[in-house]
Amino acid sequence: MNAHNYPAVRSNAGIAPGTSGTTVNAALTVGGAAMIIGAATGLAQGLTQARDGSMTAQQVAAHTAKEAMGTGIAVAAGAAVASALGMRGILGLAGMVVVGAAAKYTWDNSLERAKDLECLRAQPAAAETTPAKSSAKKPAPKAAK
Repeated sequence: MNAHNYPAVRSNAGIAPGTSGTTVNAALTVGGAAMIIGAATGLAQGLTQARDGSMTAQQVAAHTAKEAMGTGIAVAAGAAVASALGMRGILGLAGMVVVGAAAKYTWDNSLERAKDLECLRAQPAAAETTPAKSSAKKPAPKAAK
């Protein structure tokens, strides 16, 4: 049997209208390769910081995953846009850089916001357990005679 007997195999299910399967496949392929490069650079950065003592092994793993995903998403988005718009040469490269930088910036900032939200959720519980400090100033000590 061949692919013509299976409609799901020969359809473009899940691909946006007007976008060829080649564009999607190329973007995913390039994004997958970029994930490997992003993981390598993230791991190198993390290991350097782990040797300095500023990161734990768990933080290195999280940093590596974050960099791998961010790099893969950025490159895949840039490649998809450049390919879908038919950009070639310098224009295609510039388009990939602009879209990729925007995607990576958004990825990194969204993860930082998520971290900040977790900190904010944890603060009320910590504030309930620790007594509030008084803002009143203590009187100055009297001078010895």
